[in-house]
Amino acid sequence: MKDPVCTRVFPVTVDGICTIDGWIEDVAVQWGKNERAAFAARLCVAELAANVLEHGIPHSGDDRVIIALNNVHDGIGVDFQDTRGAFDPTQVRPVRNVNGGGRGL
Repeated sequence: MKDPVCTRVFPVTVDGICTIDGWIEDVAVQWGKNERAAFAARLCVAELAANVLEHGIPHSGDDRVIIALNNVHDGIGVDFQDTRGAFDPTQVRPVRNVNGGGRGL
């Protein structure tokens, strides 16, 4: 098995987050993974990174996302960490929507 783990650090910025997708695709190709495995890893990480960017509480201008891709027999494993503070849903004012949608909180 080639490179069982590949780790990289990205800044929590729009540009930093945008570079993650291409990196995952490149690693998937190097490991000979099929498009389905690559897509699943890219989608999962994109959702996590977007949540960190949008909802994470910045500690400094130097916040990071640390991603480790794991070469597993049936796909790509993902370990995801970030240095931002956790989102606190108790600090968000409830939104009242009489139209029936938009009730994520």
